Amino acid sequence: MHETFRTNITINDEDTEIRLFKIGHSVFTASIPNHSHGSNNYELHYIPKGHGTLILDSETLPLTPGTLFVAGPHLKHAQETESTDQLSEYCLNLEIKSKSSHFVIPSSLFINNAEDFASLFIAIFDEIKAKNNGYEKAIKSYLELILIGLGRIIDKERTESDKENEAGRSAIIIEECFLNEYRTLTLDELAGKINLSERHTERLLRKLYGKTFREKLREARIAASIDMLRNTERNISEIAEAVGYATYTSFSTAFRKETGQSPSEYKRKNNTL
Repeated sequence: MHETFRTNITINDEDTEIRLFKIGHSVFTASIPNHSHGSNNYELHYIPKGHGTLILDSETLPLTPGTLFVAGPHLKHAQETESTDQLSEYCLNLEIKSKSSHFVIPSSLFINNAEDFASLFIAIFDEIKAKNNGYEKAIKSYLELILIGLGRIIDKERTESDKENEAGRSAIIIEECFLNEYRTLTLDELAGKINLSERHTERLLRKLYGKTFREKLREARIAASIDMLRNTERNISEIAEAVGYATYTSFSTAFRKETGQSPSEYKRKNNTL
């Protein structure tokens, strides 16, 4: 199901002209193949419902309720929807012409916790659909709020990117956390300790270690369990609980994935007691 409305609402801000020329709402019954847009053209997508996958500039990202992403000029992107939980989205098509750098929307932007934008996208669509008196003025106001919000996020992203570049300081904190807090450590807690968002923390982990948070946490837990298997008389269920696994099965699966053998096999071959 697709509902699309053409419009010509323009915002002029110093040396920048922003024209909203299409507003749409879709429920995906099929996936959208890889495509891109021309110069100065941007799409702002907000996902209120459903699940799927976004391929954005060769990066694969999950689409979940509350996701907002920007696809700018010449950026290849595709969307895949889950057949049992079809994606729903609001889409704004913009043309942005700027003679200065004071207003910049990146050609690629992905935000997975953008629920604060939901009411603005819905309000824009409702206004264009109803076309009550003053609807263009209302749409312009809502669009300006979206752009202000994106501008603040972009500023924060730049600040976090600068912090992310301080890899040496962050690496010490990260390694201490995985060494001493592996049993209960969460991505949110780690991000707070190094003063980054969860997304930038994941990016930094990939940059430093080539691993995701989940992979790095598994590595830390299994390393601790190996020491216990070698040097204590604890049974495997006790060790599983000690390193943060709720069940023997989940521990055994993680251990085999990390080492290529089961905990019992490892203990039999390596226990020194």
